[in-house]
Amino acid sequence: MSTIKPSAAALVSAAATIEDEDLRTAIVSGVQGVIAEELAQVKYNSGTQGFEADAKFRVEGRRYSVQLRAFLIGSKSDPAMELFATLEEAKAKITDLVLDLEAHVFPSKGAGFYVGEKFMIHSQRYQVNAFVYAL
Repeated sequence: MSTIKPSAAALVSAAATIEDEDLRTAIVSGVQGVIAEELAQVKYNSGTQGFEADAKFRVEGRRYSVQLRAFLIGSKSDPAMELFATLEEAKAKITDLVLDLEAHVFPSKGAGFYVGEKFMIHSQRYQVNAFVYAL
């Protein structure tokens, strides 16, 4: 299956659109709503555990998709590791982190927003990655 990649002109146009600060603020608000409503604790068969949310929302009549993962660093290699953070603690921390969403051009999805950061809860380190793009 081949991936259709947007043209360079389309990427430049899309990048200019996402530099709009009012739009970025509305996207951040939409992502924070997804965190409040959709974030859930997860544990995968690989042993990796943490929190995730996958959802769609609308801003100014356009649909956006958000994919958010916050993994406990080291949980994959140590299946006995216990997740100390509560869902509410994770929601609060991640809600603050998405304030740092930045415009980003994804080669296969076009323009959108991204944040990738590490954070601590109860002396445990997490890696959060959030991808937001227009549908």
